[in-house]
Amino acid sequence: MNTSSKSLPNNSDERLNEFLRIVKGLQTRPPTQPGQNPDFFYPGLTAKPWHNAADFEWIQTLENSFQIIRNELFNLGNKKGFVSYMQPETSDNYRQRTDWFQYYFYLQGRKFEENCLQCPETTKLLEAIPKRTGVACFSALSPNTIIEPHCGPTNARIKCHLGLKIPLGCSIRVGDETRTWEEGKCFVFDDSFEHEVRINATSSRIALIVDVWHPELTDSEVKALESLEQTEFAQYIQEGWRVVDETKPHILTKDWWRD
Repeated sequence: MNTSSKSLPNNSDERLNEFLRIVKGLQTRPPTQPGQNPDFFYPGLTAKPWHNAADFEWIQTLENSFQIIRNELFNLGNKKGFVSYMQPETSDNYRQRTDWFQYYFYLQGRKFEENCLQCPETTKLLEAIPKRTGVACFSALSPNTIIEPHCGPTNARIKCHLGLKIPLGCSIRVGDETRTWEEGKCFVFDDSFEHEVRINATSSRIALIVDVWHPELTDSEVKALESLEQTEFAQYIQEGWRVVDETKPHILTKDWWRD
């Protein structure tokens, strides 16, 4: 990784304290980049919609393991594990998507043991990723799905997508740039920027999604943020677990696996 915590200025305590003041409403959030609007803004981090995948050494291992991961994905046909994505509408109301399904390995520190047992090699690869956080899952979108423009909850983490089953006609816009997935290739983006997805395809798009902490966060900042997840943000995180637990498992039919 090109950016290491050792090369950063010694301002991590200042950033963390400012973050806490913003979260608690004691300080106004500083201006963000155009199109960037997270609920939980962490100050002092480089803000850009797209990151260079080559800056993350572990991504090469994921890409080299594409066929292993894809085989485990395709072995999930007619098995439980996928659940409908519950899209937040308000702070206490969710809409169950019928065109978007997730197979969780991890969600905000919680391991989905049965899912991991069904995909042991993928799980092993995920657990070797440094500074992994948030979500690790297979994400399946049906043909003609649209995910409307929205911003993710925080700029303190970024997302990696590995294309596993990618038909023609799929696109994702982050900020002002639109890209598509490639099977066996990763891209990395900051979902605190406005982004949207369009699957103008005749078959499903499936990707492996992995969250990692922003590369400019120091080890001490990551440790502090992980501690906050158990205290300040525990209720927020547990609500996400509850929603997933109450969502009926969905078995993807054979149409999901066809090219």
